[in-house]
Formats: sequence, structure tokens, C-alpha cells
Amino acid sequence: DKVGLSILMITHNFGIVSDLADRVYVMQKGQIVEEGTTRQVLDDPQHEYTKALMAAVPRLHPEEAV
Repeated sequence: DKVGLSILMITHNFGIVSDLADRVYVMQKGQIVEEGTTRQVLDDPQHEYTKALMAAVPRLHPEEAV
């Protein structure tokens, strides 16, 4: 924001996404299947593929709900 730059990151690391991204685009087989603010997508995924990706994230406390 300070210098007016944007960055495009392609990653499966949701920790990095959570820390750095303002917006998220989830792609499956080269097609965007979900997009929104980082909080919208990570806190309330709508697409089944996004839900599956989120379920695959290792948890420090696995007993906590996703």
C-alpha cells in the first residue's frame, strides 16, 4: 500500500495467504472457483474445493473444528 505495488502469489500455504493477502482467488484445474477478501474465503469457504483445501491444513489442535 505504501508504494502502490501489487503482488501475485501462487501458493497452497494458507498461513502466508492469511498474513499477506487482501484478496484470495482459489483455482481448480486452471479455473477460478471462489474469490473474495481473505477473511471471507478463509473464514467461510463456499466452494467444495476451497473447503477441501481448508480441511487439509494441519492444525495445532486437531480437535478444534475447521
